[in-house]
Amino acid sequence: MSERQTPIPRDFWADDTGLARERLDLSWGRTLLAVMTVTGLFLRWLPVHGPAAIIPVVLGVGAGLGLMHLRHNRRREMFAGEGDAVREVLGLTAMVLIVGASALALFASGLR
Repeated sequence: MSERQTPIPRDFWADDTGLARERLDLSWGRTLLAVMTVTGLFLRWLPVHGPAAIIPVVLGVGAGLGLMHLRHNRRREMFAGEGDAVREVLGLTAMVLIVGASALALFASGLR
């Protein structure tokens, strides 16, 4: 006796009548706000570390702009019912790691 399996439609989310897409877009907005808030906090390092403290600020602003670009592209793809978030997640992960590494390097240089 064989079981009959129903095929999964090509666009799994096409019939989504819930608010999943809107919640996803709002979560990207909150992530952007968090990245820019942490970048603003790096400005507090200016008196201690001098002009070198600008490096994580510039990288953080770059990460924020990159995240805005990714969010805009993702929103367009999402409402068109295509694409996936792999590129966005990998890009965001890389940006956060680069900003964090620069901040750690700056902090470590001040401990000498």
